[in-house]
Amino acid sequence: MKLRLVRWIAWALVGACALALLATQVLPRLRPAAADAAAPQLDALGDPIDPGTVLSPTPAPGFTLTDQFGHTHTLASFRGQPVALAFIDSRCTTTCPLTAQMLTDARAQLGAAGADVQIVAINANPTATTVADVLAWSQSHGMTDRWLFLTGPASELNRLYSAYHISISIEPGGEITHTDATYLLDAQGRERYLFTTDPNFSGTVPESTNMARRLASLLPGDPPVTPLPQSQTAASTAFLVPALLPGGATGQLAVGSPAAGGTRLVDFFATWCTACQADLRTLTQYSSQAAGRGLPPVVAVDLRVSEPSTQWVASFLQKAAVPFPVGLDETGRVMDAYRITDLPYMAVVATSGKVLWQHTGALPLDQLTGEVAAAVGR
Repeated sequence: MKLRLVRWIAWALVGACALALLATQVLPRLRPAAADAAAPQLDALGDPIDPGTVLSPTPAPGFTLTDQFGHTHTLASFRGQPVALAFIDSRCTTTCPLTAQMLTDARAQLGAAGADVQIVAINANPTATTVADVLAWSQSHGMTDRWLFLTGPASELNRLYSAYHISISIEPGGEITHTDATYLLDAQGRERYLFTTDPNFSGTVPESTNMARRLASLLPGDPPVTPLPQSQTAASTAFLVPALLPGGATGQLAVGSPAAGGTRLVDFFATWCTACQADLRTLTQYSSQAAGRGLPPVVAVDLRVSEPSTQWVASFLQKAAVPFPVGLDETGRVMDAYRITDLPYMAVVATSGKVLWQHTGALPLDQLTGEVAAAVGR
């Protein structure tokens, strides 16, 4: 299912859940705050960024679950420190990686005080509930030692979905759609704030800063927050971003302008996207043939805002022996400019910034070569 569609469905589930609980659950727990009356922040596509819904202090539903290392935890075991409690699908390749990165970014912006914040994820997939499932997801997203990913019997998980008002839908083929909810709990184990992951890539960084500020308010002394850099440039199909170059060097990647040096086939991907890995292998083959056939060179752009670190991406590229430059979309604004709804996504982009051809998903080499050739008149 498409990334943005999945996230908008999740937001719709949040809305439906909120309507159902409005009279008896939500309204009694909302607490007005003067700061929340300010004009909303907007992401690159003009959608509002979640500032965090303020909840009246209510004890969070308890649980006994097992983490990715096989250790048992109860909610009470986290008493004495603030907790960021998210619901993550143990098979997710859509919005959950963005949520996970937002959580770690929020804690990082607290500096040394972030060590006092516990990040906890509860498995939002009632069909993949083993310790091996949550360990594998943690490892593939660089989260193994950054959080506790808890799981348990489907019966207990289903009880918690109801208790935390998490809507779960199992789509044809077994894909899970769920409410992208993150609760911030205070040191007494009470629900204080509620966040939902931004439906656009460019909202991830500013929402992490909002989350960091809410977490700071739950820590002794309300420690300062050091926001991550945010791009203020308008979203555009023409862009200049930091890049990892073949051989391990770093530089910049330009697309859609004279600085690009010509028309380019641009591949958008993320290291956690399974289909992207096969696509990169095809593009490596395409790259070896392009010059001889008069086709545009290939470059790639990684959704860096969803990755653990630049070094993580560099290691992935080295292992995959990617022979072309890879730009880093550190804010999500580039992918939002192309209205990308799923990965991988490919586009042929002229130096004018005009998109001559685009395709979502991987293609066999012969079909890819043929469609690119047609797009550039070869």
